[in-house]
Amino acid sequence: MAKTKDISGFEESQKASSPKGKNYLLAIAIDAYDGEPKGIPRLFNCVKDAKDLIEVLKQRFGFQKAQVMTIFDEEATLGNINRKLDKLTNQVTSEDNVIVYFSGHGYYRETQKEGYLIPVDGKSKDYWSYLSNANLLTHIRAIKSFHTFLIIDSCFSGSLFATKSTDYAYSDRAATFPSRWGLAAGRIEKVSDGFHGENSPFAKSIITFLKNTNQQKNPVSELVQYVKKTTARNSDQTPIGGSLFKVGDMDGEFVFHLKNDFEDESEKRAFEDALASTDEEKLIYFIETSTNKSYKKQVSKRLQKLEIEIEARERWEVLNKKSYAALSDFLLDYPQTIYKKEAKELLRKIKEDKVWKKLLSSKKQSAFQGYLDEYPRGQYAQIAKEKIKSLELKREEEEKEQSIWDDARRRDVASAYEGYLQLYPSGKYVRRAKEAVEKIKSLELKREEEKEQSIWDDVRSRDVASAYERYLRLYPSGKYVSKAKEAEAKINNLRKDKEKRKKTDARSKIIVPKFSSFTDPRDSQEYKTVELKDGKMWMAENLNFDVPIKDDRNWFAKQINFGVYDGSWFCDDDKKNGKKYGRLYTWDAALKACPDGWHLPSDEEWKNLAAAYGGYHDWESSKDNGDPKLSYKALMSGGNSGFSALLGGSRYTDGSYYSLGRYGLYWSSSEKSSDNAWNYYFYEPISKLYRFNSYKEVGLSCRCVKDSFDYLSI
Repeated sequence: MAKTKDISGFEESQKASSPKGKNYLLAIAIDAYDGEPKGIPRLFNCVKDAKDLIEVLKQRFGFQKAQVMTIFDEEATLGNINRKLDKLTNQVTSEDNVIVYFSGHGYYRETQKEGYLIPVDGKSKDYWSYLSNANLLTHIRAIKSFHTFLIIDSCFSGSLFATKSTDYAYSDRAATFPSRWGLAAGRIEKVSDGFHGENSPFAKSIITFLKNTNQQKNPVSELVQYVKKTTARNSDQTPIGGSLFKVGDMDGEFVFHLKNDFEDESEKRAFEDALASTDEEKLIYFIETSTNKSYKKQVSKRLQKLEIEIEARERWEVLNKKSYAALSDFLLDYPQTIYKKEAKELLRKIKEDKVWKKLLSSKKQSAFQGYLDEYPRGQYAQIAKEKIKSLELKREEEEKEQSIWDDARRRDVASAYEGYLQLYPSGKYVRRAKEAVEKIKSLELKREEEKEQSIWDDVRSRDVASAYERYLRLYPSGKYVSKAKEAEAKINNLRKDKEKRKKTDARSKIIVPKFSSFTDPRDSQEYKTVELKDGKMWMAENLNFDVPIKDDRNWFAKQINFGVYDGSWFCDDDKKNGKKYGRLYTWDAALKACPDGWHLPSDEEWKNLAAAYGGYHDWESSKDNGDPKLSYKALMSGGNSGFSALLGGSRYTDGSYYSLGRYGLYWSSSEKSSDNAWNYYFYEPISKLYRFNSYKEVGLSCRCVKDSFDYLSI
């Protein structure tokens, strides 16, 4: 690959168009576009065109090696191109001349009416990664040369020129005025790269003119006219050339001067033609007729090389290009052929295909990563990345399944195994999980039967209605249901008779409740409040403040839908129920649901309230404290207390709702244990008030009590 030359120490051209200046040449040529990865096809002749142009300018027109800068293939990034143009800007003086040559892909954006040159790192249709004509002309404008000549061999290069006639008549005086000229391979059209190994039609016309002219002075205008006619006659493109506008052109013109020491022009032209020719007879004729030994020696070497190239081409045409051995032998026999790059690329692909086929059956990420390390831009790179991602996801899923199974084994309960089966119905441990569930449920059924028998025996020994009620609630389809109902009915009949005789003046006294109201400043909801016989002010409506759900369960609990610890809901998830029954809260949510100045009643406060209106049944001791039916009647909606309890149902930990219109359960702020808290239970089927306890994760109704209420302050 050609390296960028240092531009310090330029030597003055003997025949520059400006008497004192130097001739600079910046040649930019790109064949090595990335092809499929970036969507920009490779070219074949751009670098050759640039090198051939450099050679003729050095040999015939006095351009020195130190004055020539090149940016070829991988070096020709957008950044490097801009840096080289900036360097010209800083290096060139007003007495110097500059030729900028570009050969590569071009692009035209119709919506902006703007042309672009595509650097080697440009991406397909990402025009912002290209060098625009506007930016290029900005560089040209910044270069303070005497003459600047811009040559562009790319598609749509004619977009550099305004729609203005470029007719021009040269005079010797033109060389004494500054100029800014351009020559483009075509108008706003696609242009040809030429046949593989030859010059493009446009470059060939330029090089032919410069190689064959015998004039001492060769103005750019004559080159332009020659190239326009010759290229148009030999291709489907129409070059365009002339002065560039608004970049400093002063109606001058660059002139190519032949070197003074060029002797025997005809002999040298014939020599150069022979070196460039692919016609064996022409080369043989030159060797036989030339008197210049040096020329004859060089052309003989060219003939020998040409014979090798012809032999290589003939072998290449019949070569089995899918055979690694055949391609390897070809490169050994013809190490410098024009097919070298293509043969190496085919070898690389064959080797890559072989590596990839071996990988297809692999289940290891490291194997596919090894492929990517060796072939980061390989034809299967994207598939390899997807395979690595797929294997990683599979590994993570297997680890996740194993973790859940290990957790289920550690807990060894049916819900854990059922959670595993729900997540992995075709998992690795399905059979073992099903067996474990069946075994555990069988044991649970046996224990449940034993438990029912034990409870029934206890009920019979106690022989009280509450015991029979508890049995019926626990086992609505149990073994002893009919016996329990008969016993409960008998006891209740006896109790009713007793209740008729038991009423006292204090409990039968009708107290007119004193109502007021309270507006919750948090959401502006208004609640009716009432002063009750326990000496406190209570809300006479269920709380309806939204406590957002806080779900801090672990991953497995979420999968099996096991209790949310903090939140509030409408019963049956129906907002209409909230207007009448308020919200259902977990115990943790209930503790913080009441507004400032109010609090969730404690177990003791509930006891006092129930006692003031009759009493309650203690589920824990299975004993009545007073008359729970009397307090139920007084505290329920429509009762004489004004408390207006509602049968708002409840929410189970699995998210299901239960008993709207049958049960009304209200939280207290008092814990029974780390898992349970006390609540008061209005049981409609038998019209009694119970003291009960429930899991903290279930959803129950809330009433709030005013802090430090004192009748005397009213």
